[in-house]
Amino acid sequence: MTTAHVELPRGARPGGRLAIADDDPRVLLIALERAKSLGAPMVVSGMIASFVLSVPSGVPLSRAVIISNLACIFLGLTIWLMLARDVVAPRWAHAALTATWLLAPLNTLLTMFITKQSELTYPFLLEVSLLCVTQVSPRWLMAALLVASAAWFPIALRTGGAHLTMQAACVAGLAVSAILITTRIRRSLDLALLREDEATR
Repeated sequence: MTTAHVELPRGARPGGRLAIADDDPRVLLIALERAKSLGAPMVVSGMIASFVLSVPSGVPLSRAVIISNLACIFLGLTIWLMLARDVVAPRWAHAALTATWLLAPLNTLLTMFITKQSELTYPFLLEVSLLCVTQVSPRWLMAALLVASAAWFPIALRTGGAHLTMQAACVAGLAVSAILITTRIRRSLDLALLREDEATR
């Protein structure tokens, strides 16, 4: 059995631009499903685990930390419930996916700001590294990285620490890696969708 050769648009080839728009219904449904089955569960579980492990990890749970952590967990659970009940329309898929992920660094950076513990940069690095697992759109990923990194930098400067330069380099390196990985994965998705389009013509 042979497979017919499918000619694809130049934009879909490696090194070209994305061939399928972010607002394509199929891409939106993929993003919405990823937010529902991966993004929200992972973020909420991570925030709950970090809250439970705060004291054993040496992070004091002051009243402000408890309130900020519980508020982020509540928002995460709310978004997860809305996704599970199909309240979120597909056109908001990328926004929902991005907002869900942003809750994780928001939770970490609020705790870092309150406690002035520079070691909390390390869970922030983990959250940045996991962004490429959840995102479908490189554009939305870059926007999320810009917001998170812009929030982390002044807090890190305020917190201080002996390894600030190394931490900044790690944040930048992981951000670039996340962009490259998400772009390559998205191009593979675009190729698959284009082949599907060609096969149905």
